[in-house]
Amino acid sequence: MVTSVGIGVIGLGRMGKYHALNVGRAIRHAKLVAVCDVNADLAGSLANDFGGICKITNDVSELLEDRSIQAVIIATPSNTHYELALAAIQSNKAIFLEKPLASRIDEARVIVNMVKESDVLCQVGFMRRYDPYYLEAKSLIDSGEIGDPVFVKSMSRDPVAPSKDYLESSGGIFVDVSIHDYDILRFLTRQEILSVQAVGAVVLTPECREVGDVDLGISFLELSNGACGEIEAYRNAKYGYDIRAEILGTKGAMFIFSNANYTGIALEGTSRVKWHKGFLERFDQAYIAEIQDFVDCVISDRPPRVTVEDAFRAQLAAEAATRSLSEGGRKITLDQQSSSASTSL
Repeated sequence: MVTSVGIGVIGLGRMGKYHALNVGRAIRHAKLVAVCDVNADLAGSLANDFGGICKITNDVSELLEDRSIQAVIIATPSNTHYELALAAIQSNKAIFLEKPLASRIDEARVIVNMVKESDVLCQVGFMRRYDPYYLEAKSLIDSGEIGDPVFVKSMSRDPVAPSKDYLESSGGIFVDVSIHDYDILRFLTRQEILSVQAVGAVVLTPECREVGDVDLGISFLELSNGACGEIEAYRNAKYGYDIRAEILGTKGAMFIFSNANYTGIALEGTSRVKWHKGFLERFDQAYIAEIQDFVDCVISDRPPRVTVEDAFRAQLAAEAATRSLSEGGRKITLDQQSSSASTSL
């Protein structure tokens, strides 16, 4: 039985570096063996952070061939996930993969199939499932506290839009942002998403228009039990990082706030409410909890809490929303979306 897990981190941008530092300082029964980024200059610049603690390389193959590494964290841009995930599977490494599975739904389907065929452990980074507020909400919903969920409203607002370079490779607002909301909706309600209709606009970020995206996207969902959902994504809220959800049930409603209950106005720099600056601050404990759970899964050889099938379902909804937006808000069933990509579950 494995008692300690050697970990390699691939991708040293903001998320990868954050995971690597957490592995080194906060994860039990884990050892940070190596960090890797294909950008040699970036890898070299991190010597002060990781030098002496672990190996620093710009060669992915070298990391994957290292027998002292049992598990990898892949935190590279979305358009690299497919090739890196396949390489890690072939190397028989346990995998923690940041969302989405891949930049295309057909590639995501291949990853799902290969994980099943190889029996490699693969957990996907939907950290909201590890957040104490969402976990408390789920426990209360499962206990019947608000009755049967009939409507879920979830929003994700970033304070500042990312760079144009990032937007070009992000997959669009629904894949990049709303995918978390689609996943947490499934998690909270235990229902599947049957159809998606989406609209959107560029209201403050012209770079989104330049890359064929929007900075405000709204999607309406039909769920398998007859319930509905509404998902909002906004890239440029200015006042702070704002994540909220409301679950309306047959007996009452439940609210999940980014901050404590409040009444007031939120303005850039003058809000009465102290908003989180970004996702790393809001979900700091959830990020640690998900990697700890990943390590525990490797040690105990148990399935992950967030599976590749979960990630595929969320991505299928996100791709359907993207398609709906491009087709003027037409309703897209997930069966249609799956067929259009030559995939099905």
